[in-house]
Order: sequence, then C-alpha cells, then structure tokens
Amino acid sequence: MLDKVRAAIRDYAMIQPGELVVVGVSGGPDSISLLHCLNRLAAEFKFRLHVVHVNHNLRPEAGDEAEFVVRFARGLGISAAVHELNAKTLQEGSLQELAREARRKIFQAECDSTGAAKIALGHNANDQAETVMQRLLRGGGTAGLGGIYPVRDCIIRPLLFVQRREIETYLRENSLEYKVDSSNYKTVYLRNKIRLELIPKLESGYNPNLIETMGKTALLLQEDDACLNQQAAELFEQFVTASDNHYYVPKAAFDLPKPLSTRILRRIFALLSGDPRGLEYDHVIRLLSFARVGQSGGWLQLPMEVRAYKEQDGMLFSPGALTVPKVEEQPLNIPGETRAAAQRTVIRARIVDNPAYYPLPEGSWSIVLNYDQLGIPLTLRGRQKGDKILLRGSLRKLKEIFSERRIPIRLRESSLILADGEEVLWVPGLVRSDKARVLPTTTRVLELIAVKY
Repeated sequence: MLDKVRAAIRDYAMIQPGELVVVGVSGGPDSISLLHCLNRLAAEFKFRLHVVHVNHNLRPEAGDEAEFVVRFARGLGISAAVHELNAKTLQEGSLQELAREARRKIFQAECDSTGAAKIALGHNANDQAETVMQRLLRGGGTAGLGGIYPVRDCIIRPLLFVQRREIETYLRENSLEYKVDSSNYKTVYLRNKIRLELIPKLESGYNPNLIETMGKTALLLQEDDACLNQQAAELFEQFVTASDNHYYVPKAAFDLPKPLSTRILRRIFALLSGDPRGLEYDHVIRLLSFARVGQSGGWLQLPMEVRAYKEQDGMLFSPGALTVPKVEEQPLNIPGETRAAAQRTVIRARIVDNPAYYPLPEGSWSIVLNYDQLGIPLTLRGRQKGDKILLRGSLRKLKEIFSERRIPIRLRESSLILADGEEVLWVPGLVRSDKARVLPTTTRVLELIAVKY
C-alpha cells in the first residue's frame, strides 16, 4: 500500500518539496492509514503535515473521536486542530452534502491560516467506485462519471488507487487503531446502499474486479473530459465576447460539436452565477434549441436569474433582466464635446474653414458635413418610431437599415442618433446620411468624431 501512495504522489505531482499539507482526519480507517503513510513519506518527499479534525456533533461518540485523532497525530509528532460544527444547522438539509461542504470550508480556512499548500483527503478506490456508480444511477456526463479526481485545485487524494481491503491489511500490519462511524452502515443513505448492497452483488455475480474496473473507467473519462475542456476553453476565447458582465456567443459557436458547445455554455453560466452545478442537462438542450429556432428578441430564463437573449446572429447571456440604457436627448455642442453618459460615448465637434488645408478622414465613427447645409442646432437623441435617413437619393426607414445590418434589438434601442430636425444625419458606428455631403466647393465643414470611453 505504501508503494501505491508513493507512486500516486510522484505520478500526479501531488506534493512539492517544502510544502505544508493539511490532512483531514476523521479517525476512521482511511484517514488514519493516510496520515500514517504520509508521515512515513514526509522525509522522502520533503513535506510537512498538519492534521485537521472536524467534529460534526452528530453522534454521542464524536467527542471521543476528536480526542483520539489529536492523540494519534501528536504521537506521530504532528500538530492537530479540532473544529466543531453545529449539528442542528447540518440537519436542515441534505446531511451528507452539507457536512461535506462544511468540512471543505474548514479545510480551506486552515490552509489559509497555516500557509499550507495542499489538503490531503482519504478517499480510496472503493470510494471512487461508489461515486461513479451513484452518479451513473442519477445520470451524468464525462465530468460526473469521471468521479473523484486524484488532484483538483489544492486537494489531493493519495489513497485513490488503494482498495479498502488493502487499507485494512495495512492497519493490521502496523497495529493501528481507528474509529468506526456507525452512520456508514445506515442504508437510508443511497451511497451506503451502493456500498453495502449493490457493489457486493455486482462483484459476486458479474465482475469480481469491479472496483479496479470502475477506477480505470473513471480515469479514462477524466482524461477525455480534460481534453474536451481544453478544446472548449480555446474555443471560448475564440468565439465569446465579454462586456460588462454580459457574454455574447455568435451562432457559429452553436454549430460546434455538442460536447464543445455545451461546455462553452456551462462556462458562461458558471461565470454569471458562480455555480456551474445549477445548469442541468435539460437547460442545455433548451438553450441549443433556442439558439437554432428561437425568435430574435426573445429570451430564455435560466436558473439563478441568468437569462439568455436571442439575437439575429447569436445569443447574449445576462446575469439578470437586460436593461437598455436610455439615450438622453440634448443639443449637440458645436464646437465642443457632447457626452452621452449612458452610452459611454462622447462626440467631439469642430468647424473647419478652408477644409482643403486639413486632412478630414471619414469612417463609421467620424463624419464630415457641409456646415452651411445643416439646420443648427443639431439634436443628439435616441431612436424614434418612423425615423428615416437619406441614402442614395431616397429616404429609407432606419428600422430597415438596422434589420439589414443585423443589429440586435437591444443595441437598436440604445443607439445614438444625430438628427437635423426629424431627419437622421448619423448613427455613430453604423450609417450616415447623404445629406450635407462635403464637396470641393464646400467652405465650412463640421467634423464629428464619436469616441467610446
């Protein structure tokens, strides 16, 4: 067993020389054997240990177990800390899940306070098989069916390739005492039923090497999942645009193979909600369908207040209801600057006499106009029903231009409009009117430059 633990530490680079490792020790056979093994390997790998025990106060013997762990750790010359939890608080939901989350927070806090680099937990090969089986019964993809990872963030599991029978042999050979958690034998918990009833039946009737087989299967799924995650991360950078905690995904991203598009969607949801677990399989299927056949301007409600808005060429993800910044109507300062605060845009205006002597470039964010053909003052405002613009000799509805250019509805409503009376002169970044074009005979030019800030 010691050789398997040594190999796991080496093969997965679990611990680096000089690191302090927090070891979660319950007092049970797994955690006691883990601590004993790590203590024997500490000099070889040049790391230090610190024990943390969490007393959940759920059983009468919990206090004795805490004292036992402290004595055992100190007998090995290792420092130990005991943290207590309020049992009543843990009983207000899924007991095992709440207890696991509470322990995780305590271990992390202990790492932060002691300067430890790693948290070592005692999950073994049987735990891996039970986890995979439990998730298989409930349903899951490669991430879930990959089970328990040998290394994830700062958490390491050196016993993950050691079976429970090997641990029991190690305890006997080293005359190690341990405590037994009576709740592990209560079949009211699904995991215990899998351990005590289902797996023994499968081993005896179908595959005597089931634990080893499921461990190998989990590793294969972990490798596949890691490969897909890496590809999805690269595609995320290629396709997804982030702005003010909103994420835009173009249609092309939804044409990717489903395992990749799904991972992109899950990553966006995790960034917006802080918890990737809230987006279930059915939500993903609805999103993919909505991206293909949903109506532009419509939206889909997701868990944790996240919304997905359909646009012509993609989808916008928002942490809540999308608010469109209102455009404040105001006269354009000529010359000078006019600031549209909600759109984070400033328009700079200047009058140029004798324009032949000045370079006056024109583009989608800058235009030049024949000043003498304008009805001053000009107005900076938002979009209005019936807006028209002069293009190629005829007045066209601005709504048609927006549609042709495939401008999302949310951007149409917040677009800046420069108007001369009721006629649109310019939509910065999109289109300008043919009115007041600068000609060789023009003597005064109004130069306008729109700048985002």
